[in-house]
Amino acid sequence: MSKYAKFKIDLDNHESTHTRIINLVGEGKEVLDLGCASGYISQVLKEQRGCIVTGVEMDPEDAEEARKYCREVIVENLETIDFSKYFREDQFDVALFADVLEHLRNPEEVLTRLQPYVREAVVISVPNITHSSVIYEMLSGKFDYRSLGLLDSTHVHFFTRDSISDLVDNSGFIIEEFQVTAIPPERTEFNTDLSQYPDAVRNYIAALPASLDYQYVFRAQKKSLVAREDCEKNLLEQISVLQKKVIEQDKLLRMRGDTLGHKVEALQRQIGLEREQHQLEVRAVRVDLESERKRHRHELDAYNQRYHWFEQKLHELLTNAYDPKETIEQLHQQLGAVLQDNQTLRDLLNSGQKTAEKTGLSSFARNMSGVVNSSHPANQMILELQAQLADTERELAQSLRFSPQHLPRLLRAPVKTAIALAARGPLEPIRVAKARKMGGRKEAVRELYPKVAVVSLAYNSERYLKGYFDAFEKVDYPRDRISLNIIDNGSRDNSYEAIKTGYADNTAYPLKVNLFKSRKNLGFTGGNNYLLRRLLKNKSEKFVFLLNIDTEISPDCISRLVESMRQDADAGMVEAVQTPKEHPKWYDPTTLETGWCSGGGVLIRAQALREVGLFDDRYFLYCEDVDLSWRMWLQRWKCKVNPAATYAHFTEDLDGEKDPSVQRFYSIRNSYFMHYKYDSRAGIAAHDELVRAAINWEQDPKAKALLEKARREGRRSFPRFVPDRLKIKTFPQTPWVVFNGLDYEVRRPFEDTADGRRIIG
Repeated sequence: MSKYAKFKIDLDNHESTHTRIINLVGEGKEVLDLGCASGYISQVLKEQRGCIVTGVEMDPEDAEEARKYCREVIVENLETIDFSKYFREDQFDVALFADVLEHLRNPEEVLTRLQPYVREAVVISVPNITHSSVIYEMLSGKFDYRSLGLLDSTHVHFFTRDSISDLVDNSGFIIEEFQVTAIPPERTEFNTDLSQYPDAVRNYIAALPASLDYQYVFRAQKKSLVAREDCEKNLLEQISVLQKKVIEQDKLLRMRGDTLGHKVEALQRQIGLEREQHQLEVRAVRVDLESERKRHRHELDAYNQRYHWFEQKLHELLTNAYDPKETIEQLHQQLGAVLQDNQTLRDLLNSGQKTAEKTGLSSFARNMSGVVNSSHPANQMILELQAQLADTERELAQSLRFSPQHLPRLLRAPVKTAIALAARGPLEPIRVAKARKMGGRKEAVRELYPKVAVVSLAYNSERYLKGYFDAFEKVDYPRDRISLNIIDNGSRDNSYEAIKTGYADNTAYPLKVNLFKSRKNLGFTGGNNYLLRRLLKNKSEKFVFLLNIDTEISPDCISRLVESMRQDADAGMVEAVQTPKEHPKWYDPTTLETGWCSGGGVLIRAQALREVGLFDDRYFLYCEDVDLSWRMWLQRWKCKVNPAATYAHFTEDLDGEKDPSVQRFYSIRNSYFMHYKYDSRAGIAAHDELVRAAINWEQDPKAKALLEKARREGRRSFPRFVPDRLKIKTFPQTPWVVFNGLDYEVRRPFEDTADGRRIIG
């Protein structure tokens, strides 16, 4: 079925576009639903408005579903359908185009052809291309199509308020009731971050007349049924009412703006000279960086112009394992083939010339002789090709003088290293060696049910134990291929004793439980690393499954994750999706690849862990999974998501006993660690400015002090990460290592519901 077949309509939401459409259609009408998809609007019109609906849909699967709610569904393309073949004049009270016209190449022609078959009016909804979220996208240099929304990838027409009004008027209809669905830009599918735009830009865009108009919904009558004057009068009255509402809202916003303005002024005075001084420092650094960048660019351009040929030949020699003889042999083969073709052509031409002379075709014979003659253009082209090949051979012969193969054996390795340094920078030999080492090393999963070692940490977790262990009794993976490895991380409650007596020492429990105890809290990194080091000593372990203990795993979760590993030998980590609040980070819907995998529930290939290493103990808690994932990507291991593998996770906002301040502190402090490892100096400075701004806007004194402490600890940790920066630069670059403000990924739009669920869309 199509992507438009899964909508649900809430008639209690009077601001939604679907509710507006249904109300404009009316009750007890005979309706023609054009582009009816799966019939989700037709269902409401039939069951709750008493309408008789006929549908037109080009997708056969959607049409079959829509037949449950329509009297008849015609499978046709609206661009080419002959309405007279199926309908009689004035058959329908109302025709409905619910978000359809933007998908048509000639919507005006379709509306015009439909007019004779409509008795009263058409109801139409279209998106507004001048919505402020699209303007902000264009200001950022983007116009990226999406699966749904204002920039739906199947849209071929874009409308403004004026253009859709003109189209309807030209098609023989007059708009009698016009409604607007308004949505702020930060709540659209673009999730616009207004803080990155100057106040002057935001104020200008907000003042545009249609900046919040997300969709237009209107009812238009046939011109033959209503006089234009009456309709215009009605529209003017509606506009007058709308203008009054706008004026009232504007007054309210101004009052709120004045109050906010006073607060902002007070805050600015509080910041004072400190902020101004910092801005001056940032400007000075940017000027220095720009000047330095221009100077280096100028030097690089000059270097490239002077040594381009030399570098190209050296790189060819380097990538061909310093064996230019293969290149020369290929050139000789090509030259021999050309000469052979040339000789074959000459033999054919000579044979043709003799035949022509015998048969008396003297003029043809003279032409053949001209072709054989070397002055003919065909022969001239061959001679030019021979000269070009000879020049190339001479160039390669000259470049042989630089080949290390002619040097004594003891000097070859140093000279090869020097060539790599000159051609690709000081870290190129290390990158080449690592790329060769990482290539073609992946082990396929050959066992039907490979061993899976589950790794979990217990820290004051007694209230979660029953749900955690009960869920493993229901898994569909063979229980003798699963081991539960748990370390008590210095709990102050009865977690260790409860696990020991209830599960580890309980022979009735069907899974093997290995329990360990730490006297102090080792953090997420230290606790996991303790267990991982023990497990990785056993070469038979193929996978480890990191799983938070405040979770309940679904029965098929492990089976699905192992299958993902089996299908892709390059997958180092495969993350399961947590419910009821799925993480909104983006992943490729085709390859299922993602920038990083959450340590809350992720299957990791043991081979990848042995090569990449374990968690960085300096993180203690939070961001350590992003760091491990990025090291996976840098060393040619993929990070993926399996949306079908799920587990229930009781996150901080779902558990009132968890302290959210712990997450805030370590997330901010460890964000500095991430930037120190993976970001440029300019990126580190920009991140510090962003954290500083967040601290300045924080109103709660305790929260403010906590963030300031996190910033101080993060800032003074830079020297500890200098070796990591140098090491990471030796790996080939990957597009998955990317920062996005205080996040480490691009997020999908989402909405959290009152009952604790999260809707991604």
